[in-house]
Amino acid sequence: MNFPNSIVQSKLVAIFAAIVITLSLFAIEDTQDLGPRGAKNLRSANMYLSQKIYDKAEPLYKEVIEENPLNVEAIENLGGIYYQIKKDYVKANKYYSAALAAVDSIYAKYEKMQQEDKGDAKKFYKKNIKKYDLEEKKETLAKLKNNCWLYIYKQALNYYKQQDYDTAINKYKALYNETPDSANVVQMIANSYLQTEDNEKALKWLVKAAELKGTDAALASQIANLYFNQQNFEEAAQWYKKAATDDPENPNHYYNMAICYTNEQKEEKAYEAYMKVIEIEPDNLDAILMANNLAIRLDKSDAYIELLKKAAELAPKNIDVLSILSYKLYQKEDYEGVLTYAKKWYDADNSAQEAVQLLYQSARKTNKSELIEKYEQLYRSFEQE
Repeated sequence: MNFPNSIVQSKLVAIFAAIVITLSLFAIEDTQDLGPRGAKNLRSANMYLSQKIYDKAEPLYKEVIEENPLNVEAIENLGGIYYQIKKDYVKANKYYSAALAAVDSIYAKYEKMQQEDKGDAKKFYKKNIKKYDLEEKKETLAKLKNNCWLYIYKQALNYYKQQDYDTAINKYKALYNETPDSANVVQMIANSYLQTEDNEKALKWLVKAAELKGTDAALASQIANLYFNQQNFEEAAQWYKKAATDDPENPNHYYNMAICYTNEQKEEKAYEAYMKVIEIEPDNLDAILMANNLAIRLDKSDAYIELLKKAAELAPKNIDVLSILSYKLYQKEDYEGVLTYAKKWYDADNSAQEAVQLLYQSARKTNKSELIEKYEQLYRSFEQE
């Protein structure tokens, strides 16, 4: 029966350490062999395992491993008890890792012997690798180890769904210790911390996830939002910029970036970000108006007027936009423009005497006699009221 028995978790460190030492020194000539007592313990442990008397099998397997940390059979069977019987996939994973490390150690010794004496290497292979079917065993162990990760992930996810976030975090961290390059695991740790409202720890793990994923606009935006809520606008802007790099056609990233730059009083950068929003989304009136306000402060008069024109097209009855634009055009002596936008102003508010006055003056400036007469009469009608 080819599945593991248990050993107290505190002994795992000793097992791994012994494997590493053996790999370095190659002190055991017959790598998986045992002395008389060890061989007896292994037979007895296997017998108890077949009889499902796991509490007696476990300490015997432990003694076997203490005698020879490279005895793959004992380590594997310990892992199997935790995997199939106790459903403790964290410990099972540790034993399967130890078994794989033992197999790798044996192969490392074989590779070294091949370089030194091919005859001895051949004998070693037959006695220590072929005899125990280590090639097939390594593949099996790797699959079991991978299954442990899947089960641990499912357990963690179940705890997460049950809102037991502390237990979920512990499970996910156990996975992280084995798979530190799994961005999904790291992100779930972060999400669990978010649920407990520990935003500082959540940020730490989200940043790790972002480093692992490389490209993920949603994740970068999530990090930016957390920094924004902390009023750390400098960091927030950097992460919104990262989100925009990952997803350059999404105007929201640039809009949020602009807000951050505005809070940092970096008006030029804020203006550029709003203009990027407008480039992607030309009908975004909010971005147009915000860029317009910045254009005033940055003394970008031409851009200011063009932005007002965009706003006027999108909001044809916005009196504030139309009135400001009409006056600005008159100041720039763009009388044709005044005739266009002051007319829209008057159409939106036929009580706007200032609009009619601008129309009359612009008609005179352009020598449009018909319009001069029309707006003069209209202007006089205001005086009679």
